[in-house]
Parts: sequence; structure tokens; C-alpha cells
Amino acid sequence: MISWRGWGALGLLPLLLATIVFQMSAQHGVTGRGEGPQLSAVLVLAAIGTWLLGRRLNRATPGFQNARHSLFMIPLEYYAVAPLAAGVFFAVATLLAPA
Repeated sequence: MISWRGWGALGLLPLLLATIVFQMSAQHGVTGRGEGPQLSAVLVLAAIGTWLLGRRLNRATPGFQNARHSLFMIPLEYYAVAPLAAGVFFAVATLLAPA
């Protein structure tokens, strides 16, 4: 069961779009180092999108009630941490991998 408040379910949208972009770019073999660079770039972009979306939705608006947008009781912008960490991990793993 998925529980969200406000537009919290939108937190899954940047990650879903990133998955689609990665699958499309991996089929065409954009780089010669495998899929690591594409995966790390797409995950970092998804993290940026999630952070910006969460900050935009959860900002205080004068004259309106503070609507909190969350997914599983976690504010939406904090869902950017996991794809960012995974993107950094894959970038470092790609750089340290033998050629």
C-alpha cells in the first residue's frame, strides 16, 4: 500500500522518466565504457529533478495553508538523496574500473 499526502506520488515521476531515458540510451550504446556513465548521469539528473520538484511543491506560499507533499511520510525533496548517492556510486565505479 502506497501512502502519500498532497502531490507526494509525483516523487516517483523523475525516477520513472530517468529509467525510460536510461533504457533508451543503453539500447543505442552511446559510450564505449559500458552503461556506467549513462546510468550515473541519468540518476544524478533524476535526483536534481526530484529535489527541485519537492522544493517547489513544499515551499511556503503566503496566504495559503502549508500543504506538505510527502510519500510514506517523508517530504518529497528528500527522495533525491537515494538516486544522487547511486549516481555518484556508479560514476566512481566507472572511473575506478579497469579499462
